Amino acid sequence: MAERHNNFNMLRLVFASMVILSHVPDLQDGHRQRELLTQVFGTLSFGELAVDSFFVLSGYLVSKSWMARPVARAYLAARLLRIFPGFAVASLICALVVGPMYGGAEYLEQFNGLRYAWTWITLAPPSTPPVFAGTPYPLLNASLWTIRYEFFCYLLVMALGLLLPLQQARVWAALAVVLVVAFVSLRMGGWTPPSPMVENLVRCAMVFSAGACFAWFESGWVWSGTRAAVALLMWLLLMPLNPLAEVATAWCWGYAILVFAKQGLGPLAFHRLPDMSYGTYLYAWPINKILLWHWPDMPLVWGVTLTMALSMAAGALSWRFVERPALRLKQRGLT
Repeated sequence: MAERHNNFNMLRLVFASMVILSHVPDLQDGHRQRELLTQVFGTLSFGELAVDSFFVLSGYLVSKSWMARPVARAYLAARLLRIFPGFAVASLICALVVGPMYGGAEYLEQFNGLRYAWTWITLAPPSTPPVFAGTPYPLLNASLWTIRYEFFCYLLVMALGLLLPLQQARVWAALAVVLVVAFVSLRMGGWTPPSPMVENLVRCAMVFSAGACFAWFESGWVWSGTRAAVALLMWLLLMPLNPLAEVATAWCWGYAILVFAKQGLGPLAFHRLPDMSYGTYLYAWPINKILLWHWPDMPLVWGVTLTMALSMAAGALSWRFVERPALRLKQRGLT
């Protein structure tokens, strides 16, 4: 599906903005009491809704990519070129520029290069000494926690494609059911995961599998605005119920945003803008922390406005000088 004929670019930028809208009050206060969506439903925040939305879109698009060209080398190279360069540069800027500037004199003394390198290679948030001392969440870039789970889901698509090429659709359907059951059981205390990583993996894979099922069974779905409206109504009714809120987000909200994403463009030609959503997401946390460091009592409106503007500018630069040049390698036969 050609990018110019859909709304995926616009939606990704909207969801990156929703993460900022959620994080600004949380990073200032250290709690979610002023977070808007949490106030309305008491379950998911705008940030959690945005992350789930990213995983739904990713599950759909990445599955379509594998279906179009099920070649392991080309698929893996394409996924690495899309996700790693932007992450790698953002992580390095955080650890080697922002960290020394806002971590105090002891930052470089306590910095463990090998430990940081491991988090860099494994797509984890940068492991560094604390920064922004005395503020809530003294971390360089906690938003990067989703990247490793995203890449794991990419590997899962490839693994199922290689191991079960003729049963992929059925396996994804079965896996989606298993993950919903596991997620609900987890949130209701039915079992305790051995580590937070397992809990995060179950959540992310559950939402990603919904997007994958939308792709594998695409011809069996009726993609209509009327049904999308019904799905949104069901989502609204289930949003106050934990843990069903996240399951409804994966399937009801997920169906609705895909209906919108698959439609022709509206009056605004977002497809002509740089694809800055990924970079916006990567840089929003440190930009927000820096703003709050210099202006700790910043009004919420100013916090959201400035963080969005600066993060989108960083995202545009990331796309222009890091992500797009990396993606051009695909056109040179490297995939």
